Amino acid sequence: MAFPRRIRNNGSVITSQPTKQVVSLLELLKDVTRFGCLKDWPGGSRSTEDFIFLLRGVHHLRNGALWAGIHDLQCISRWHETATRLLATYVAGAVLLNTAAEIYHNAFDRDKRLLLILGAVLGPLALSLQDYFFTAPRFITRVELNDKVTLTDMARLKDGMRVRLSRETGTSDAENRIAVLAPWRKRLGYVNASLAAALTARCATGEVFAARIPTVLGTAYDLNKRLHVEIYRDAFQGGTCFRSGTGLGFPKLIDGLKKTQT
Repeated sequence: MAFPRRIRNNGSVITSQPTKQVVSLLELLKDVTRFGCLKDWPGGSRSTEDFIFLLRGVHHLRNGALWAGIHDLQCISRWHETATRLLATYVAGAVLLNTAAEIYHNAFDRDKRLLLILGAVLGPLALSLQDYFFTAPRFITRVELNDKVTLTDMARLKDGMRVRLSRETGTSDAENRIAVLAPWRKRLGYVNASLAAALTARCATGEVFAARIPTVLGTAYDLNKRLHVEIYRDAFQGGTCFRSGTGLGFPKLIDGLKKTQT
């Protein structure tokens, strides 16, 4: 099978080398077909369904909708060499590692079978999952939506839109809760607790973060899988850090000296 080559960047991060910049699901299908992936795809009662789930999952991961992609990949009934090679070819290693970390650190997702597949693809890199959110310079995570978020709010969100992070310290059980705020100051929801704890610890050492929305999925998707946020270390110091013990409701935000462009 003439899959595009995979290379290892400085021995640390696996990156994909697609033959072209794939944007739409149709373009991805054409690219996969062009390189003979379908010829080597095993037959079986659910072979076609598995291929569709894999293709759609790859498309979601490439566009930053990690949990929509995870859901599709979890629906695959049988993994095999062709499927794993296709996944490794069309999804960058950094994204696969991010995806694996989301599953590993999410207590509410009890289906860990996909984690084994991702571990096999990532190899030794999978050993970094335990500390991933304490070290990664950027990552994407799902936003656990606030029940007061309306369809109108969701419609106002756009791909690439900058959002704010805010630590809530009003009660003891919210010590590490980090809210995601829309540009119009609406609380959209929260990042999960383990990630919030990691971000709080990193901010305590002086790191500063900014956040944006990589993609917003349509109403056909589960509400809690529609919104993701990309959090990244802000080299321009225009992001947000958190001051502990700042009391009521939303805390004060420590803003950098420069503001990055939205």
